[in-house]
Amino acid sequence: MRTIMELKEERTLKLADHPLCDWLADESIAERDRLAVLPALAPFVLAFRDLNRWVLRYPHPASAFEEAINAHTREDETHAWLYLEDWRALRMDEWLDWSPAEALWWTTAAPQTAAVRGVLPAFARIACCDGGDPVLRFCQAEVIESTGNVFFRHTAPVAARLSLATGSEYRYLGPYHLERESGHVETENAFDGLVLGPDERRRAAELTNRMFDVFEVMFDAFHAFATDHAQTGRPPRPEHPVRPWSGPRWTASQVLEFQYLSPSTDALRHAWLSRLAGEPLPCLAPSDALASVSYALATAV
Repeated sequence: MRTIMELKEERTLKLADHPLCDWLADESIAERDRLAVLPALAPFVLAFRDLNRWVLRYPHPASAFEEAINAHTREDETHAWLYLEDWRALRMDEWLDWSPAEALWWTTAAPQTAAVRGVLPAFARIACCDGGDPVLRFCQAEVIESTGNVFFRHTAPVAARLSLATGSEYRYLGPYHLERESGHVETENAFDGLVLGPDERRRAAELTNRMFDVFEVMFDAFHAFATDHAQTGRPPRPEHPVRPWSGPRWTASQVLEFQYLSPSTDALRHAWLSRLAGEPLPCLAPSDALASVSYALATAV
């Protein structure tokens, strides 16, 4: 395991040199503008709750290793709510001025989110790729935690300074979240001291590198949004008019909350993740009556 952790540290240091980190640290750019990178994260951050619940988690943990991973997922699945909390505190709805249809465009069809949406299958396939091996899952989860720490180390001081000016707390981008992103999976040292065999070590290295490659793609996309939209103050707009919206007069954040966090859309999202994974997820679809109907409709399309 020491070899894999050394690989993780090497890739983490490389990611910390990404231009996105330099941009977030650039004090010539206003704090609010730097935090306006937030919308670029939406397709991943909001889906991360479901990845913890249905992909990373073991439905019937059979070992201390699996129990340790499950405990970690239960804390991580709460972060999507913090994301929307910051969205509203930073007044993203007012800045973007999106209709509900444009908010859906952002998470499903916008060219600016295409790269982030394009790597979601890699996350949906985590359980498939590790074959249920908790050691391999731990290695992939360690990358997620380490890359998160890199990002929030750079946003936290920016958010803290803006909080002093506005009196608002930005818990997702600020110190509150960073304190919960240590860069390691909090498993009470369950995996310390493990000795991997040659095949498991090779596979762990492959999955670790693959996951870091995915995050480099996302950091590229975040940086492009930062320079094209956050820094310039120009919110993204569809190139062509989106279909008129006949539903409720919601804000963008209300649309995102319904789309990703509402229990009534759980089964639809479970079906979507299953399709991204290419096989059934480890955890079964939600079983309440409304969810069952939604799931049946989603899988029939």
